[in-house]
Amino acid sequence: MRILIYILFFSFLFVYQIPNCLSQRWETIFGEPGKNESIGDILEYYDKGYLISGNHELPSNNEYEAWLIKTDINGNKLWEKFLYWENSGIVMGRATTDNNGEVVIASCVWLNNEECRPYIIKIDSCGDKQWCKIFTDNEYTYGWFSDVLILDNGDILALAYLDSDDEIELVFLFYFEKNGDLIWKKPYASKNNYPLINSPSGGRVYKFQKDYIISGYCYYPYP
Repeated sequence: MRILIYILFFSFLFVYQIPNCLSQRWETIFGEPGKNESIGDILEYYDKGYLISGNHELPSNNEYEAWLIKTDINGNKLWEKFLYWENSGIVMGRATTDNNGEVVIASCVWLNNEECRPYIIKIDSCGDKQWCKIFTDNEYTYGWFSDVLILDNGDILALAYLDSDDEIELVFLFYFEKNGDLIWKKPYASKNNYPLINSPSGGRVYKFQKDYIISGYCYYPYP
């Protein structure tokens, strides 16, 4: 199955599905006129419907809130949720789900509209928040979560970028228990191990059986 997503800026979110044997061909539009709205990720849900995550422009100040849309297999909207962190805007990132319909979203939140901090939220199959965490540390000037995995035991592995003045360590993995408790945080692609590396950034984290791979990019001298 392939899902084609088209984003019409300052207009609507448009989704078109190429059909398979279980669903009808459909296309649908989500959003409001005159708003800047965009999609961050789309997941096939445990009930064969879809969970669409994106960003929705607030009406008053050109800020954004995280936006979740749950559809059935034929694209009919079942519910939508808007996610907030106090008075700060959340920038929606990548999402993942498990067989029970629980969803974890990796993203960032703009504190005081000045600095972006890593933010992670777990919701249940009805879209209700179970817990959320924001990572703040004065050692780092800003950062975000770029990818997330739900492991077989229900715990969570999240890939983060954390910027600091010295920029020795920028790529991190966070390990959370299923209830949201942070167990450990470890750096990768560190200048302590690779003195010639510059500006590394992790994009995705993958699990292959018992192995984990981080992919991303960096600057490095030739050859």
